[in-house]
Amino acid sequence: MAQHPDPLWLVLTTEADQQRASALAEQLISRELAACVSFQAIQSCYRWEGRVERADEVQLLIKTTAPGLNAVLGAIEALHSYDNPRFFTGRLGHRTPMALGPRRRSIQMLSDQIRQ
Repeated sequence: MAQHPDPLWLVLTTEADQQRASALAEQLISRELAACVSFQAIQSCYRWEGRVERADEVQLLIKTTAPGLNAVLGAIEALHSYDNPRFFTGRLGHRTPMALGPRRRSIQMLSDQIRQ
């Protein structure tokens, strides 16, 4: 099976609450930087200023293309409610038409727009 020339990238970040996560997702989609953003409520445990902290957050899983990755990361840094937003990125090595499902056209359009 042939691999698509533009690999799909995933960006994982968290936001403080559902409203902020939804606003960030909406901006990424409306600016055509991401093909899809999924989010869910989570509990985080982390060390901050020497103490172990716990917080309710909302995790966002953002799907974009290689050409759009830097724009997504820049938008997260500009729009995020945290002073120092953290994110993880990962390239999906293989994607098939079935794996993309209904987002295939959106991702292809996103790739084409970024190239222009």
